[in-house]
Amino acid sequence: MKKKLTSFISVIFVLCLLICSFPVTVFSATDFVVEDGVLVSYLGKSSSVTIPSGVYAIGDSAFENNKTITSVNLKGVSVIGNKAFANCISLNTVTNTTDISSCGAYAFFNTPFQNSYADKTLILGSVLVRSTEKGDVIIDDKVVSISPYAFSGNSKITSVFIGDNVSSVGEGAFYNCSSLKDVNISKYVSYIGAYAFEGTSFLSSFKDTFLVLGNGILVDVNTTAATVTVPDTVRQIGAGAFYKNTIIKKVLLPESVTAINMRAFSGCTALADVVLPETLVLIDKEAFSNCASLKSIVVPGSVSLLGESVFLGCSNLQTVHILSSADISRGMFASCSALKYARLTEGVTSIGDYAFYNCKNLLEVAVPHTVRAVSSKAFDGADNVSVFVKKGSYAESFCTGAKIKSFHIGDANLDNDINIKDATLIQKASAKLVTMDFVSCLRGDYDFNGEINVRDATAIQKYTAGIVE
Repeated sequence: MKKKLTSFISVIFVLCLLICSFPVTVFSATDFVVEDGVLVSYLGKSSSVTIPSGVYAIGDSAFENNKTITSVNLKGVSVIGNKAFANCISLNTVTNTTDISSCGAYAFFNTPFQNSYADKTLILGSVLVRSTEKGDVIIDDKVVSISPYAFSGNSKITSVFIGDNVSSVGEGAFYNCSSLKDVNISKYVSYIGAYAFEGTSFLSSFKDTFLVLGNGILVDVNTTAATVTVPDTVRQIGAGAFYKNTIIKKVLLPESVTAINMRAFSGCTALADVVLPETLVLIDKEAFSNCASLKSIVVPGSVSLLGESVFLGCSNLQTVHILSSADISRGMFASCSALKYARLTEGVTSIGDYAFYNCKNLLEVAVPHTVRAVSSKAFDGADNVSVFVKKGSYAESFCTGAKIKSFHIGDANLDNDINIKDATLIQKASAKLVTMDFVSCLRGDYDFNGEINVRDATAIQKYTAGIVE
């Protein structure tokens, strides 16, 4: 028995020696900065990194310039941000990449891992991350999206076939592929980023007025006309499609258009007239930024998403009517120095940072009772603004705390009082006996539904009678 016990102890001792002979990486909870499932930065010193459970995304530049990391296990990760591992000059190995469905620009730039794919194509999960292939390229069937700048600067690619499985072609995907002449792209591609084909022979040889690719995406416009009528084959105005077109003054959009993508009309300094169709769902980031001749805009009720800074720097924009219930995004009207009046509609729940930043001439904004959050910086630089609100609303209490002038909605006749005269004016306008101007409508739209009608008159009568809804 003693002999058996001695043998058992010896075995245990040998096992302990074996286990201790292998390197064990121990991660501290403080090695990773994680916010809502996104790994924002890595503070550890280990060369071999396993992404913690519960992390679904690697944020922009999270590991950028880390010279220590040699391998990373991406189990559970589906999203990799811009420059996430850029300039990680020791990174040789990346494992467990099958879940990846989105990868940002230059995610693995200047790493041994990416550089090992010279004259090849790097695919992680369903994403084509980088390719330096030559000649005629056929995108692999397992690819669903092509990363931003995936082929950029590849002067040896001459043609590309993008099949039915691909749904997204990222910003600058083929930027400066100077020898690229032929592009065959599936009708199932639903997104093409800005500058996707900039600097290619394919784009420079295009002579027609409209270049429409994929699922009705207007990629480029070749015209010197002041008025442009977009054909009804177009479903999206592509990112940067009219970017810095200084000739166009008027654009007619068909009912087929559902999205206006990032910077689609940015820098169109002569654009003064655009009517947004009732079919529109998305207006993306900076879509109309720096359109210096635009004086008024109506955002239709069909819009469900407004990107950041949509009308940034529209220096002559004076009136805005938002019929959409989409939230007012960060910097949406920033530096619209001529803006005087803005009407928001019932359903809007928040107003973001710098939404009306530096709108020096902003006089009146109608904010509906559905708003439950307003950034403390929303009206920075709009020192003369008055906000029209419903009595007892969040917007009213916000204005009190922020020391912004507020008035109760309902003063349709602009006499600085809410009484039966306002209700009478609205009744007459509803019967088309009189016409109300923009400011009268802004103050008289008691229910914030974007219309002036008998319901507003009835609500004002109840208000004057002390029966506040």
